[in-house]
Amino acid sequence: MAKKVDPDKSWDVDVLYKEMTEEGRSFWTVVYPLFMERHVTKADVRKLVRRGLSQCIGNYKVLTRHFAMPAKEYKRFLNFLRKHDCQLDFKEFRRAPVLVHSAPADTVPATRSRSRSAPEMAAAHA
Repeated sequence: MAKKVDPDKSWDVDVLYKEMTEEGRSFWTVVYPLFMERHVTKADVRKLVRRGLSQCIGNYKVLTRHFAMPAKEYKRFLNFLRKHDCQLDFKEFRRAPVLVHSAPADTVPATRSRSRSAPEMAAAHA
């Protein structure tokens, strides 16, 4: 059932996001009709996508479910975003792995003991 659009109402992106993520209403019933009626702008859709991708670590498949759509709607959702220039680059939302900086060689403890020569071993046991 399509959402009845009130032409005089101002649509808050936070409210739309909450309807999808907390109330379980689909992107197709919450955002799409408002966008097609021009009550929600491309900038609004991008804000929703940006917020969602930041929660989903840049994964559009996860975002599809996050916006209360079945997994089979993934391609349809991406096509909609591409067609209306609302698709964002997922890479900026991927969390970079934490880099461990190696310590200088003289501060790294030895992992193996140095092998001794035969005369050193004999002297140690004498």
